[in-house]
Amino acid sequence: MTRDERANAAQSTIFAILDDKQRDLSASYYPNTLESGVDELDQEKLPTLLTNKYQSLKMPRLYLVK
Repeated sequence: MTRDERANAAQSTIFAILDDKQRDLSASYYPNTLESGVDELDQEKLPTLLTNKYQSLKMPRLYLVK
């Protein structure tokens, strides 16, 4: 099974447990993880991805912290 096939099979399950804001956040980095794998979610890269999407790190924290 390819990475794309595994990711697509898991996506609906993962997205089902997320709220709308979390799904939006996840969907923004989903294509990068398909291309590069889970290394794209490395702690060193994640702040850059979040800042590119939200222009700061404050907004995504509001989405993730409940």
